[in-house]
Amino acid sequence: MRHNTTFSIIFVRRFTKGNGYGYVNTHANKYIGKSCDAVFLCTDGEQLMNERTIERKLVEAVRSMGGLCPKFVSPGWDGVPDRIVLLPDGKVSFVETKAPGKRMRPLQRRRKEQLEGLGFKVFCLDSVEGIKEVLDEIRST
Repeated sequence: MRHNTTFSIIFVRRFTKGNGYGYVNTHANKYIGKSCDAVFLCTDGEQLMNERTIERKLVEAVRSMGGLCPKFVSPGWDGVPDRIVLLPDGKVSFVETKAPGKRMRPLQRRRKEQLEGLGFKVFCLDSVEGIKEVLDEIRST
């Protein structure tokens, strides 16, 4: 039996971005024979899941619930979660988004503990599928 599924090869190159690293998806024809940091094989229609995608989907889900999800930027206080989730009825939580399978760095874990010590909920989200569970938990508090 023959299947009509086609595949795309996505090469990911790491580059220096300020004090950290960023990733860029490139097409196979540009980087064949050149070094890359990761290679993904995706079926047509499948999207390479990364932190940015998860973060964008979180923002969309929060907005659809009538809430806000601003980026949390705190100069001079590194390691803070990526997003503040503000839901109706005064529900406030913090969310650190990660690429699938990635973990929080030690400083991020320390910030999580500090915020939780003040009574805030802090979540680490590494999949689109986990968004509903996190938002349900925030709503129930």
